[in-house]
Amino acid sequence: MNVEFIANGYVAPLTQLQLHGAVRGHFDGGAYYADGEVCQAGLHQKDGYDNTPLPIDRSAVEARLEGSHVFGGMLQNKHFGHFLVESLSRLWAFSFLSRDYASVVYYNRIAHMDASSFIPAVLDVLCPGVRLIMVKQPTLVEHLAVPTTIARAGVIQGHPSMAGLLAPARALRGEGHRKIYVSRSRLNPFDGMILGEGFIERSLAAEGYHIVYPETLSIREQFALYNDADTVIFADGSAAHLYALVARADQKLFIIWRRKLNYTYVRQIESFGGPTAQGTSTIEELFVPSHAPWGVFAQAKGRPNFDNLKAQLLQGGFITGDGWQAPTETDIQDQLADVEKILNVKLVSTNTLPDLKLVRPKARQE
Repeated sequence: MNVEFIANGYVAPLTQLQLHGAVRGHFDGGAYYADGEVCQAGLHQKDGYDNTPLPIDRSAVEARLEGSHVFGGMLQNKHFGHFLVESLSRLWAFSFLSRDYASVVYYNRIAHMDASSFIPAVLDVLCPGVRLIMVKQPTLVEHLAVPTTIARAGVIQGHPSMAGLLAPARALRGEGHRKIYVSRSRLNPFDGMILGEGFIERSLAAEGYHIVYPETLSIREQFALYNDADTVIFADGSAAHLYALVARADQKLFIIWRRKLNYTYVRQIESFGGPTAQGTSTIEELFVPSHAPWGVFAQAKGRPNFDNLKAQLLQGGFITGDGWQAPTETDIQDQLADVEKILNVKLVSTNTLPDLKLVRPKARQE
């Protein structure tokens, strides 16, 4: 791992973004040397995208940051999961730099938005006392440190250099719950969901699991729960990316997938020293808005095979099976009807859409 030190360098914000679609996406923004050349070490990694900073007019730069600062790269300032996997991978450097470097400089993924509340909450645990600075115009930085990003295809990965960064999170303890189920049932219905998840919650509660709704807890409370637990079951979602930062090899882990099995989660958790996730996808059917938006699968409502799910949990030693509950067809249809009413959309089964690639439009501007 390396850190480039730039005297009188520049940081420019994102001003252009073409979303990934039929062609690779691309966006600008980044770090520059004093002569205006792009610092390659500052390029943001993201699967399906190229970070191509625009030429910078140094004579037109009016903003200036005095002192010493660490370049954090692009800040995913809206989506919790994307923030965790994309925007933390340079922060390892704070453990090795002098205390003169007491702030991290980002440029925003969404220019008109401030940082979501979870961002300072995470940074307060991992980098206590470090100031968050968001660059909104080309800015001259007196002393800029640009660390190597520790990531694979744009997803943060574990590395020995991160030990100091993660130590505060791994030291947190809570109420001592040994078995936890991390639910997504109380998220916005617009988001992807596991149909019948309430039955999963009741079944696991009967087996002694503490049911966790992470969006209702502080970042510190979430870390503490993961540290206390010996057995963790996740409903596939962003919370698993937070867990990855403190995952331990001696834990048992099962992920209930809401779409197909996502190896990004599996590899990321393992890279931080965590266990290999058990569980293959049991989803038999996905329900999506009939108008088939570009982000169709992120919003999909997945219907699991509850018999298959029970069998996998039994085989892995996560449950005894006593009191297992499964929804009826009526339960599923009632839940779908409720979601349609709340969202004012018509949901259709992907089993009736044999060529889903036809519903994804070409790349669009944002």
